[in-house]
Amino acid sequence: MALVIMTDPDYTDTTWCRQTVSGLLAEAGRKRRPHRFVPGDPAAWPDWDAVFDGNRRILVVIGTSVAWVQELLSRLSRENIQVVLVSLQSPAGTCGISTVLMDHERATHALLTYLSGLGRQGIALCGINPNSSADRLKESAFLAFWPESDQKAVQKRIYYNYASISACCDRFCCQLQPPCDAVICANDVVAIALIRQLEERGISVPRDLLLASFGGTLLGRLNRIPLTTASLDHNELGRQAFAACQYLEDNPSVLSVSVKVGCQLVIRASTGDLTPQTGDGSFGESETLTVAPIDFYDDPDVQDILAMESFIGRCDELDLQILAGLLRHQTYAALAEHLFLAENALKYRLRRMLDWLGLANRQMLLEHLSAYLSAASLQEAVRIKLGERS
Repeated sequence: MALVIMTDPDYTDTTWCRQTVSGLLAEAGRKRRPHRFVPGDPAAWPDWDAVFDGNRRILVVIGTSVAWVQELLSRLSRENIQVVLVSLQSPAGTCGISTVLMDHERATHALLTYLSGLGRQGIALCGINPNSSADRLKESAFLAFWPESDQKAVQKRIYYNYASISACCDRFCCQLQPPCDAVICANDVVAIALIRQLEERGISVPRDLLLASFGGTLLGRLNRIPLTTASLDHNELGRQAFAACQYLEDNPSVLSVSVKVGCQLVIRASTGDLTPQTGDGSFGESETLTVAPIDFYDDPDVQDILAMESFIGRCDELDLQILAGLLRHQTYAALAEHLFLAENALKYRLRRMLDWLGLANRQMLLEHLSAYLSAASLQEAVRIKLGERS
């Protein structure tokens, strides 16, 4: 019986979706289970009877868009398909839907406990997408962390991504004033964009403002100011999605299951590498905003940051060493000699990397790289790649 998978069209090409699918397919491969992808656009759906071929109709759905999944579930219910939602909260009013989620509530609580333990009380939340199921959970947990008497003031410290990350970050920077002394970003993409805007205004992270995010992307780790994160293991999310499917298949009387994957607090330079404090707390329900859906992944800033994340992931160790040498302004001849590489071979690799990013020349590449990375962080990327292979 094939494992049938559908991904949100706007989410498919992101690093998070690729990691989730990688974990899912790794488990499927380990169990010698074939798999099949079906399109997320209902207009392109296949013949479901042919897809499932008389077997139990279980579909893994991976995505983040609330609007997309609401329409999707209503259509799938008419096809008598059992859904395992990955990265998406089941919409209110639905039943019999299995979910495999990051524990965003506990992750939010961990970041808030850490920052407040460092004496930060004017903590803001930036980049919340009202059309993202995960971001709504972060918003709810953020509000629930503070006393009920403070809710009106706390609500003003939440900055929503209504149209673009750039506009959201600009709004935060323009309104930034005491007592705001720390910010939690909705994800690493927002965090990287916000740091750039803060720097343009002469505001230093972490000297003037502590910053943390949700993520664990390679670019967030390698950023010129490496990000403190509630690190999300999307590979594990995929593995747990496979386990949920297998459990449903082995237990026909079970209508749905619910799985939450934990997050790890990783402390880095964006909070000054300061030692965290620990503590427990509870969560409650809170109102969330209802606004017109926005397309997070259609944002040019998002596309640029995710393209760089994808580019660094695509480079091998030698590519990264070449880039580090170029950022140190080494000549082609000196760099080729240092790497025991023919100069023509070095230039070939450089041209290939320019093509990956759609850039015309070395200078454009250096300007693009230096917005996110340093020679030292690229050397760290080499060590990470070597560690992954060993």
